[in-house]
Amino acid sequence: MNRKFDLQQLLKDVFAVEGGERFVIVTDAPYSMADDTEAWQDRRDWAVEWRLDLETLGFPVLPMAQYRATGAHNAEIPEAVDQLGVERELTTVLGEADIALVMTEYSATAPLLRHLRAIPHLRVASMPGVERRMAETALAADYRQIRENANILKRLLQGSEGARVRFESGHEVYFDLRFRQAMADDGYCPPGHPGVRLVNLPFGEAFQAPYEGENDDFMSATIGVIPMIKGDDRLQMFVEENRITDIQGNGPLVDRFHRLFDEDPALRNIAEVGFGCNDSAVVTGNVLEDEKAGFHWAFGRSDHIGGVFGPDRFVSEKTVMHEDVVYAADSPIPTQRIELTLESGDTYRLMDERRYLYPSTQTMDELGLP
Repeated sequence: MNRKFDLQQLLKDVFAVEGGERFVIVTDAPYSMADDTEAWQDRRDWAVEWRLDLETLGFPVLPMAQYRATGAHNAEIPEAVDQLGVERELTTVLGEADIALVMTEYSATAPLLRHLRAIPHLRVASMPGVERRMAETALAADYRQIRENANILKRLLQGSEGARVRFESGHEVYFDLRFRQAMADDGYCPPGHPGVRLVNLPFGEAFQAPYEGENDDFMSATIGVIPMIKGDDRLQMFVEENRITDIQGNGPLVDRFHRLFDEDPALRNIAEVGFGCNDSAVVTGNVLEDEKAGFHWAFGRSDHIGGVFGPDRFVSEKTVMHEDVVYAADSPIPTQRIELTLESGDTYRLMDERRYLYPSTQTMDELGLP
């Protein structure tokens, strides 16, 4: 059962606020009114309300900052933002805050990590696509339980060489997990946090970039067929050596992927394998929340999660993106089963009949997981 959403409690659980932290809220704006949507406008309105709530709670809050939307998830964001009608450097604005809440239409997670390296005191919550209704679903979850589940999944990923995923369509794909570090989006970023000082809100997943074959001595073993459904469109993506080599199917969705991959071959890269574990998340088509509900993968950019595909691999900054595709229980195609190939050579069934089979700490110790 979900808790009631409480901003003050969220800030304590996520950032362990001590009082006196300076906040800044950052949003993105459409190029024109024609590009705007009702949900996007409501997010900007909600950002204003969050700012007022922060002031009511007694936190010093800087003027809101806004930049022109990139149009693609995890594309490089503008270096300048508008703050009270004045153009300022984004790094300067962020450097004046202790905590930034980034409530955008398009995910800025990857470029924000670059800014974090230049601002060692800053902590960030990236909230692309956040919707007001999430205060009754994923944002009102049991944060401590999610944190525990995310770190169990991270430990399993870290001790695995591969993951075989079977979809309810009957298709299968094997993801090569060698030579990479697993990560947990466990929603915990206290002062002095030694890890990545960025969380997604809502949170709840473990993930990593698969091996992308950058070492000439080892080709990537990622291979299989990934199905996809959107409306009446159905397609299959054929994957070899961690690259999407062919697409079969009909409809606008197929045409879109052909255009994307022909324009920039770097987008054929399998960039992420992720296991969402927020049991209050619901699948609605909003990827921010959908991906926290179950298995997902992504194509394109991977450098922000430990892979080797960064902006320099792409044709231009306009084609840089990292796009997730979700296969949670209520998605058009759910995940039926996931089996991990552990470094020990053993196989561990992580999911069966759409449900995670979380191991106990004792079981993980027995499996020799790091």
